[in-house]
Amino acid sequence: MPRQLMVCASPAYARTYGLPHHVDDLAGHRCINFRNASGTIQPWSFKVDGLAQRRQFVVRHTFNDASLITQAVIDGMGIAQFPVYHFRGRLAERTLLCCLAQYALEDGGLYFCYPKRARLFRLAFVCLSNT
Repeated sequence: MPRQLMVCASPAYARTYGLPHHVDDLAGHRCINFRNASGTIQPWSFKVDGLAQRRQFVVRHTFNDASLITQAVIDGMGIAQFPVYHFRGRLAERTLLCCLAQYALEDGGLYFCYPKRARLFRLAFVCLSNT
């Protein structure tokens, strides 16, 4: 399924700090990063001058939970990049604002793989019986 990444901020953040107009402007903003389970920081992805780019920014806050990042952005603590589906309801309610849409990658696909159902049930049984 498509997974377009967007940069979002709260209206309060936008009033206080403004919104970036170019990817390079993010260096002067209060970016919030996501830390993967492996401990690495998720880079931000953009399309600049037709080329895909991954960027890392010096940040004030890093979280390993999407709901904490969402709350921090809503509270005006900073600006974050997440998949559109994560923020869609907040964007519709206007509790979050989208920026840098012109630099969003068209598709950062999300894929799900799963084994055949019979194997899945056996695996679930084994996992439950080992607990």
